[in-house]
Amino acid sequence: PGVSDAGCPHWSPDGTRIAFAHYARDSVRTSACVFIFFGAPACYASHTTTTTMAPDVWVVAPDGAGLTRVGLGEEAAWLPASNALLVRRGTGLVLVDLSTGIEQPIAGTAGAAEPAVSADGRRAAYVSRATGNQDVWTVDLSP
Repeated sequence: PGVSDAGCPHWSPDGTRIAFAHYARDSVRTSACVFIFFGAPACYASHTTTTTMAPDVWVVAPDGAGLTRVGLGEEAAWLPASNALLVRRGTGLVLVDLSTGIEQPIAGTAGAAEPAVSADGRRAAYVSRATGNQDVWTVDLSP
């Protein structure tokens, strides 16, 4: 819906919202140089570096209405009832209730990425390099 610097979009199971990560730009720097050979410009090079702040998760209706910030994180996975998101943060996975904003860190998920919630909403799968290999792990989402 026209949000710039966004990624990782995921439709809610009920089709009413899209969760995505927003990567706000902190700074953009462009540097250029001209190489001189035998007294004349022979080559021009330009390089742009963009740094981003910590990403945020947002939800929005498909028509762009109701844009709402959920909190820090990225790679959000919806729970089946479309009422909560499982979000990757630097410290692991966090379950966020969208109606209350209450957050529940999921123990044992440090370094988790690419979360996916089971069809019944009771478990999640994720990728982790905790053992040195990139492995798929599962975790119980029950409180």
